[in-house]
Amino acid sequence: FAIAGLLILLWLPWNYIGAMFFFVLTFNLYRLNLGIANGSDLVLSMLACYSIGMATRPKWGSRFGGEFQQIVFTLAVVFCQIQIAGIYFVSGWDKLTSDVWRSGEVFVRIMHYDPLFNPRFASFLDIPNVRLILSWLTILFELTFAGLVWFKRLKYYVLILGILFHFTIIVMLSLPEFGILMILSYLIFLNDEDYDRIR
Repeated sequence: FAIAGLLILLWLPWNYIGAMFFFVLTFNLYRLNLGIANGSDLVLSMLACYSIGMATRPKWGSRFGGEFQQIVFTLAVVFCQIQIAGIYFVSGWDKLTSDVWRSGEVFVRIMHYDPLFNPRFASFLDIPNVRLILSWLTILFELTFAGLVWFKRLKYYVLILGILFHFTIIVMLSLPEFGILMILSYLIFLNDEDYDRIR
């Protein structure tokens, strides 16, 4: 029933009822699957929560209501952008303070975690210098994403690098839902001109 209701709501223009329903659904799915949940489930719930503020229907009739609605929409977008940039910064900082990431040894551990690791990359990651370079590229990307994504001239390059970064995670590890969700979250950094260009 919930999935059918969600599919119907997704065909309608985005509205407050649909946004609240979507948030409740994703949050409850996260709670039900807590034992097997990963970072993508938490990020999805967070994005769903912010999406409530990004609804613009039904329009509020009075002038004050319309302006307030626009302020709420803008704040929801900005807070969502800050949250996504913060995810990268915290993740990068955590890796920077970790000996296994700084040394590249994290990839040795990943290689021995059979449920996730794609064995086709084993020979590539057997080279210590490759592991070290990949570790530091990951740390640098995550730390710089949080700052560079706000600059208009650099934003597109950072987002393209992010797509390649997450595509690599999708291929190397069995975490497609996380990579796809993070790539889709980049849409929040595009403005109206970008969407017009895409169209």
